[in-house]
Amino acid sequence: MLSCQLAVIGAGSAGCGAALAASRLGIDTVLVENYPRIGGISTFAGVNCYEPVAGATGISRLLFEEMRRNDPAGVGIYRMARHCAVPAGDEPPFPGAEQRINPAGRYEDTLCSHVEEREPRKAFLLRSGVIFEPELFCRTVEGMLAGSGCCRIRTGVAPAALDCRDGVLRRMVLTDGTRLEAARWIDCSGAVAAQCGCRMLFGREASGRFGESGAPKFPEPVLNGVSQIFRIRPAAGDAVEPLPAGIPAACWWAAQFPAACFTEYPNGVFNCNMLPTMSGLEFYALGTDAAQAELKRRVYAYWHYLQTGFPDFRRFRLHHIFPRPGCRDGYRVLCRGMLTERDILGGLGRQKRDEIIALCDHPLDFHGRGGGGRSGSLYGIPYHSLVPAGMKYLLAAGRMAGFSALAASSCRLSRTKLQLGEAAGTAAYLSLERREDFPVLPPGVVRELLRAGGVEL
Repeated sequence: MLSCQLAVIGAGSAGCGAALAASRLGIDTVLVENYPRIGGISTFAGVNCYEPVAGATGISRLLFEEMRRNDPAGVGIYRMARHCAVPAGDEPPFPGAEQRINPAGRYEDTLCSHVEEREPRKAFLLRSGVIFEPELFCRTVEGMLAGSGCCRIRTGVAPAALDCRDGVLRRMVLTDGTRLEAARWIDCSGAVAAQCGCRMLFGREASGRFGESGAPKFPEPVLNGVSQIFRIRPAAGDAVEPLPAGIPAACWWAAQFPAACFTEYPNGVFNCNMLPTMSGLEFYALGTDAAQAELKRRVYAYWHYLQTGFPDFRRFRLHHIFPRPGCRDGYRVLCRGMLTERDILGGLGRQKRDEIIALCDHPLDFHGRGGGGRSGSLYGIPYHSLVPAGMKYLLAAGRMAGFSALAASSCRLSRTKLQLGEAAGTAAYLSLERREDFPVLPPGVVRELLRAGGVEL
């Protein structure tokens, strides 16, 4: 039997944020992760390039500072150098975005200021973000959790059976046979909410569901695109690497997906993000094993396309394909409060400020099926978007929280998920301290404690 005050299921960005917040407040926490290491897609998918975003303060900032202390060469601030949509002078065409390390960059440079820009193309080139080594992220979070003295990490296990009655999750059995009991639960995987019988959303809702003008007239089985990220490293001479056997030189996906984002690490290696490598629905339809095999085929074909069409890439060699794809979309939980397109387009000024527990500003951004680029104004995510409808003592944090499909395309970034996790972990502390269930916990007290911990709201 494993008992605790708080169990966090799923150790991606949101789960790490939740466990860090709760354990730092002295809550006895158990963090459960199916993969052998924590970190989620930041660790296993190479999604370790944090885009510019609002609100990435609190634990997000502390984590960056701790990574820099642990290994200054393993984390850096990048700045946009080239972009296919913003050509500079007589430079040859470039197949996407090139983001280079800026030695003078500061963490503050990666936080959006929301000053209206009359020339958005020029503003785009001023964007700064964070990139870090996946192993460094793991070590740093593990060290911070160990330092709290309040968190036990269980990796390589997942929920196998749940005892959930009358909207209360009482206990679960993990895949290794361990019985886990907790007074409060935070689901950062979506699997717990689904097994508890919560209503789940999948694909794009019809416009009438949440009153969204940008949604289709009828529901659509459309999911945001999936990226298979790979790394390239500098080589001594120019060369075009041969294609592996069984992959034709002329592939339909090379022509269909010609863009990628190339982000430099401090050591000169580049992180390459195909945008996208596969549609989200295709990924789910193929199944994990078949999809991953096809994703790797597309990486090899795309790398050949880059080397043959753009001489810059002949000075590099394919170094590593990450073992897990970066999925931007999936099942979402119907929560007491749903973040929608109207919240994002209306911005923070039209929301109830005292309910906001995280800030975001990323545009509506569907990869592979249009609908992107709108908004980018500052908005907030309300507390009740973390509270599943019909459940007690359970929160949902991460990209599977209470968002419409359109809203999820905006608030899916890793540092936003860290914010949501931090808010959920803070709410768990207050729920235990005040002996109140999550649905009746005042959002204002969550905001107050988050702000006391350095979160800018």
